[in-house]
Amino acid sequence: HVMAKRGADQLLEESEQSLLDSSSHIGVSSTSAAMDHLADQKKIRVDNIPSKVLHVRGLPLDVTEHEVYAALAHYGATRNILLLRGKGQAFIEMADISSAMNAVSFCSTANVRGHLARVQYSAHQELKVDAPSAAGAGGSEMPT
Repeated sequence: HVMAKRGADQLLEESEQSLLDSSSHIGVSSTSAAMDHLADQKKIRVDNIPSKVLHVRGLPLDVTEHEVYAALAHYGATRNILLLRGKGQAFIEMADISSAMNAVSFCSTANVRGHLARVQYSAHQELKVDAPSAAGAGGSEMPT
């Protein structure tokens, strides 16, 4: 199916909801327990399915697309980057699944200006971004 274009906050919310939905298979019954489990899964996602889209968190709040690109360029070509400005997070779509797997396998943490950023697979298989805005909140094509 075709996914509609999303804003950064909606993409992050859907990723968190996907994690919450996945917690139901382990018998979490209360909302509080489900939220605790969600917090734990956000830290360590053992059953994460490989995706071309990576979620990176723990970045400097004023990180640039170029800095994110530079941190992951060694592992393969990058197609799109969507920064979550002010949250220290980004979604990165790699050119192919093997590039994404290399990044997660060999770079589960990346040092970006002294911040130890966590690299993991996103629940999304494709990153849809609008054209870059004047504020720079959109994604952009990165050189391959």
